[in-house]
Amino acid sequence: MLFSTRAGYDFGPQLSDLNVAVGVKNIFNHQYFTRSFDDNNKGKYVGEPRTLYVQTSVAF
Repeated sequence: MLFSTRAGYDFGPQLSDLNVAVGVKNIFNHQYFTRSFDDNNKGKYVGEPRTLYVQTSVAF
């Protein structure tokens, strides 16, 4: 089972509706595999490791 989290803040119309968020995907760095049935090799792929990210958006 994978756990991820994300927290963000909206600065409102004073700052062009600026949104800033931070998050962590795969918090416990669990190793997992995914399968693909859409390509020719139909193989297993290593899942994404723990990933930290920052996300921003702005309205204009």
